[in-house]
Amino acid sequence: MPANTALKINFSASVDGGTVTISPALPHITTEAEMSAKKVVFTITGTVSGETVTPKTYTVDLKDVYESSEFSAEKIKENATTYYGAKVTGYTCEGTGVDTWRIFYADSNNIYLIADDYIALNDAPTSANYSLFDNDSSGKHCKLSFNNVYRDYSGSEWILGTTTEAGVTRENSLAKNWLNKYFNYTVNGTTYPNRTSTNKNIRAVAYMLDTKIWSRFANSEYADYAIGGPTLEMFCTSYKESHTGSNISCDVTGRNGYNYSNASSLFSDCNGIYIKTSTEKAYAMWLASPAADDYNHLVYANFLGNLGHYSYNYNVAPGLRPLVCLQSKVQLTKVTNSEFRIYVENEND
Repeated sequence: MPANTALKINFSASVDGGTVTISPALPHITTEAEMSAKKVVFTITGTVSGETVTPKTYTVDLKDVYESSEFSAEKIKENATTYYGAKVTGYTCEGTGVDTWRIFYADSNNIYLIADDYIALNDAPTSANYSLFDNDSSGKHCKLSFNNVYRDYSGSEWILGTTTEAGVTRENSLAKNWLNKYFNYTVNGTTYPNRTSTNKNIRAVAYMLDTKIWSRFANSEYADYAIGGPTLEMFCTSYKESHTGSNISCDVTGRNGYNYSNASSLFSDCNGIYIKTSTEKAYAMWLASPAADDYNHLVYANFLGNLGHYSYNYNVAPGLRPLVCLQSKVQLTKVTNSEFRIYVENEND
């Protein structure tokens, strides 16, 4: 519970011709420790028409009468059907072109936010030597291809590797575990860990997973890292949690990348975190995953509600919606079922 707050349990009763006494007086709950008891025990005594009634003891389970306004990652995950897609306020990154963030996914430790809309070329990071391509000189368009940023990445080896700069060694991608099936390719019961590929599609994915260049989307006060969009593994996991009847799935059956199943006619609900039906800015969202169909192709989620695949240099349909992994200490305070705000316990104590 936030500091300087209290939960007061009130009891009221109406008895014709008598009086009711509650013993002991119901308390104020003022600390997290008191909440952990999760129950209040009290006894009702009194008289009715001059006759003393038999005392009766009741136990009130606090979880039935109180819900904390602070939501951990685990609590968000447990209520995915209600809270995935909710707007999150209080998370800001100046100069990124993202005005609204929404809950995309939560695991046992972290909450993940996705940009509500596609970003323009001018807001996307450059690689070491290149920028994305948008077929327009204004830089305001959101339909983007990975030609030629992919050239600055060697592929799988780069994603799994580290870089040393000024004597400091850092992982190239803090999000590489979200390509677990790709990097631990299993066939006929044999797993091939840390597989390497220099295909153009995985080199383009490396750009999306380069947590160093996407760092300006990662508010240092609240975020562990940011990337250029969700991977297919995260997309499918999140979608199944918010749509409990869905059988959407993904796997790796070849060297090129991922395939997927039950991925047509996907819903555009949850405030459009999976599918944006508006084509004003782009027709599809790039996912940070290579596609099995062709060594040049990445997976996308389009406005019709389908997963598909495009070549890395296709710049007339897909766009990017950055994704942020919040620090494990960060919780969300519920304003309504469709809106939360950033909260860090004891940050104002």
